[in-house]
Amino acid sequence: MKGRLPGNIKYLVIGLFLLPGINTSLFSQAKSLDGVINKYARVQSMGADYVIIKDDGVNAGQFADFEFSDGDTVMLIQMKGLMIDVPETGSFGNYQGPIGKPGQHEFLIVDSVESATKRIVFKRNILNSTFSPANGLQIVTVPTYHEAIVSSTLSCAPWDSTKSTGGVLVSIIGKSLTLNADINVTGNGFLGGAKVLSNGFCA
Repeated sequence: MKGRLPGNIKYLVIGLFLLPGINTSLFSQAKSLDGVINKYARVQSMGADYVIIKDDGVNAGQFADFEFSDGDTVMLIQMKGLMIDVPETGSFGNYQGPIGKPGQHEFLIVDSVESATKRIVFKRNILNSTFSPANGLQIVTVPTYHEAIVSSTLSCAPWDSTKSTGGVLVSIIGKSLTLNADINVTGNGFLGGAKVLSNGFCA
C-alpha cells in the first residue's frame, strides 16, 4: 500500500498519559525531553506472549539499537488495516477489504529479549486478537517519567512506509508535564491520499 490510504486521511498517534498514582521513585527530578524519545520496530510474527521483530536490512545485526530491555513498557499498535489494490495508473488504489484494526493498541511489559532470534517476550499474553503482523504492526518503547519538561521541540520519527514504523509519540508521565517548548509532530503521521472532489454521490 506504500503508506497511502484513499481520501484525505492522515494517520498519527500521540499518547502522553498523566498517571498520578505512579510511584514517585521513578525519577528523583524532572526529566528534560526533546527530539524523538521512542524507539520503533516492525513486528514480523507473533505468538501468545511474544513478538519477533523484523530485521529490515538497515538495522541488520544491530538489534541492540532498538533498545528493548527486560522490564521495559512497550506498546503494540496496528498502523494499517486495509487491503488495497493499487493499479499501474498512479491512483491511490481500490479498497479490497479489512485486515486488522488501524489504531488498535495495547501496552505490555517486556519479560525477556532474545537478541539472536529478535524475540521479545512479555510478562502476560497479548489480549488483542485482531493484531496482524502482515499489515503494519509495530512495537514502540514507552518511556516513563515521574515529572518531565519539554525543553525543546518534542516529536516522533516520521512514518516510514517501507519499514512500517514511526508516526507515534507516546510516553507515560507520573505527575506533571511542563511545556517549555512545543510538541510538534506535523507531517510525521501516516500519509493520506490527495483530496478528491465529488458530486456528493456515494455508491
